[in-house]
Amino acid sequence: MKGTFFPLKMRSLVAMFFFLGALFFSANRAEAQTFNWMNETQAMSQLAAEVDQLSLDIQNFVPGSTPYKDALNHMSYYKLIQVDIEAGSTVESAVNESLLHINDQFDAANKFLSKATLAALFDDAVILLTN
Repeated sequence: MKGTFFPLKMRSLVAMFFFLGALFFSANRAEAQTFNWMNETQAMSQLAAEVDQLSLDIQNFVPGSTPYKDALNHMSYYKLIQVDIEAGSTVESAVNESLLHINDQFDAANKFLSKATLAALFDDAVILLTN
């Protein structure tokens, strides 16, 4: 019976192997990415056009539906980016700082935006504001 179980040392080594493997693979994804950002004037016009389009689109959605909430989240995020750029931030800084502050409009009862939603907002802003 003693030979049918994994020895304690072997279990520790296997666990350490998986832990180090996870650290190694997640470290590759955490590398800083550099983007070719638009200048502030171009970004402001892109953001204004996108907010205007979302304002038109949102009228066709049922309030509370997923597309409605998605459009509303994008509008809020893009407006925060505009405010940061108007305050003198670079486009890159505005995109990152606005992402940190977008949940300020929510509280626990109104449900903070999930990490997946924040990641999608960031990705969409990068696509919109890079050359």
